Amino acid sequence: MYLGLSMEYSNDEIQDQAYEYHMAGQYEEALLYYKKALAKDKKNDLVLNNLGWALNDMEEYESALEYLNRALELEPNDSITLTNMGNSYYGLEDMDTAQRYYLEAINAESDNQYAIYGMGLVSFDSGSYEEAISYFESYNQLVENDIDCLFYLAESHYYLEEYNKTIMYYNLILEIENDNETILFYKADTLFLIKEYELSLEVYEKLIEIENEYLLDYQYQKSRLLAILGYKDEAIELLEHIIGADAFYYEFVIEDELFDEIILMKDFERVRLLYREVV
Repeated sequence: MYLGLSMEYSNDEIQDQAYEYHMAGQYEEALLYYKKALAKDKKNDLVLNNLGWALNDMEEYESALEYLNRALELEPNDSITLTNMGNSYYGLEDMDTAQRYYLEAINAESDNQYAIYGMGLVSFDSGSYEEAISYFESYNQLVENDIDCLFYLAESHYYLEEYNKTIMYYNLILEIENDNETILFYKADTLFLIKEYELSLEVYEKLIEIENEYLLDYQYQKSRLLAILGYKDEAIELLEHIIGADAFYYEFVIEDELFDEIILMKDFERVRLLYREVV
């Protein structure tokens, strides 16, 4: 139920309406009702915090800080407000200040999942990947199966060159979303990096089954893996198909050292002739 602004309602009802709009992503409407609630009670720290929260969601971080600072004046140790302050400064790319507020929030409430996640982001963005892993693992214990968190764990281990753990977290994401194209690609790429070519090929074959705009790219990577694994005739056949669809890929083949042996094969003349016909 939506309340009319011109009618009189209790402050709790107005705040509930503001929250409903907020959760629906209707931020302008949420701000109207939060401000109406604040007009009735100018020292309501919850409303001030929620105004800052909504403005953070709108990426209006400077405006958010005005309300959040007022909320902190009323409740200096409120963990949620401290977290939202951290989020504002994170949005403003002031990582040192964001970190200070996230740590204050965790000090006020040790299991504040949002502040813990925020510290994970700050650590990741600053290149402190071991620290990021510690925070994201703590968050993962509080909030299971959060795909964004699992992704940051995978990427943190990737940058530390701990590729088996990277793949482990990609697999956890794929247990939740088994057709997540981005994660499938990252997994295939990581398997290629560690020379698990047959496993990488399996993932690229799954990607090819998914209708997407990168189909030829995935087929090209499959042809490279076929060449590595010694299936040269199959690689050439696939290259014919790819170049027939887009002659641009011929230039990739010529410059790709993985295809050096294939290029010398007699059957590759079919690919060369096809390229000349296409262009």
